[in-house]
Amino acid sequence: GDILFILLRGLSSENDSLDVETIQIGLFMGNDFLITRHDKLSPSINHYWESCEQNAEALPPDPHLIGWYISRFAATRYLDLMNNFEPRLGEMEERMFRRPRDTLLNQLTANRTSLRHLSRIFNYHVRVFQGLRQHYQTKNGPADLPHLLNDLYEHYDRLSGLAHMFYDVTGDLIDGYLSTSSHRLNNTMRVLTVITAIFV
Repeated sequence: GDILFILLRGLSSENDSLDVETIQIGLFMGNDFLITRHDKLSPSINHYWESCEQNAEALPPDPHLIGWYISRFAATRYLDLMNNFEPRLGEMEERMFRRPRDTLLNQLTANRTSLRHLSRIFNYHVRVFQGLRQHYQTKNGPADLPHLLNDLYEHYDRLSGLAHMFYDVTGDLIDGYLSTSSHRLNNTMRVLTVITAIFV
């Protein structure tokens, strides 16, 4: 009853593309231990492990806090990924009006699919940390715990909002591209119709 087990989805590697690979991280947290379980190397856990090796005083006395710090670093990596995507989305919008190409449509479609996948991951974490916030409201724990859980919840809630917004924007760009292509095709058909009429 004193052991907490949660499952997280972290990024498995550094990647600027939204087509990311995730790794499942299991955290077993007790009063005096923390056990992590993951099939591949976890950058989030390695980052925290290396920082503690460099500075042993950075290791919190409570294993729960270590688990939450690892979780927060994983959320920060997702946030960096989404923030880096925003200017690229603006560049794709400019390219669509300046020089539309079928490769751009393929790129937009792939990004929309990736955003749908990321949105499911973020929504899962929102539910996890919302439930943990409610759980620890009735239990005693470290003084920093409520703040950390609230911070994690807000991180993933923001990520979920960004994923939904970018998904909608990407859908609007796809619709705009198709409308522009249809307009260009109509102009081409109009010219061909005139030429055909002249020859007839």
